[in-house]
Amino acid sequence: MALFPMFVDLSDKNALLVGGGEVATRKLKTLLHFKPKVTVISKDCTEFIENLAQNGKIVLYKREFEPENDIKGRDLVIVAVDSIKLQKVAYNLCKEKSIPINCVDSPEFCSFIFPSVIVRDDFVVGISTSGKAPLVSRKTREALERIIPKNISAIVKGIEKIRQSHLVKGEKRKEMDRYIRKLKWNC
Repeated sequence: MALFPMFVDLSDKNALLVGGGEVATRKLKTLLHFKPKVTVISKDCTEFIENLAQNGKIVLYKREFEPENDIKGRDLVIVAVDSIKLQKVAYNLCKEKSIPINCVDSPEFCSFIFPSVIVRDDFVVGISTSGKAPLVSRKTREALERIIPKNISAIVKGIEKIRQSHLVKGEKRKEMDRYIRKLKWNC
């Protein structure tokens, strides 16, 4: 079944990432674009995660995950560990408490899919195969990254400026359309 794509404001939300390996690091790098308050729990972690913690960008607890206690007060949970048993426990607890959860590589223990994303300031593209074929999502993202204009952020900002200056109707819409056509789409 296809999943509905929904873009959500994560700024200042309390996100929990369980795991500290390469997969967790990739998920964290994506999350950081969206400004949540991130706590990572893992006995071992990558240098990237260590550095973020040392610089106060995230909170890091180097210990075992304690599902009952650790999910309290969370707005979002991502479990990036190989233990299916732990994923199942976390999923059931989060489901009970209506906390969105993603257990990496286990769609059956996810209430949302972590998409493959392209982020260029406010321009965001999310790609998903509803958890069926993540490699297809990644390859599609890589192809799209090559064709999306390099200046897409400037295009978005220019259109935002027009939209903020007046309601975009009638002649004003034509003005915005002319503006868009004049832009250089540097792919």
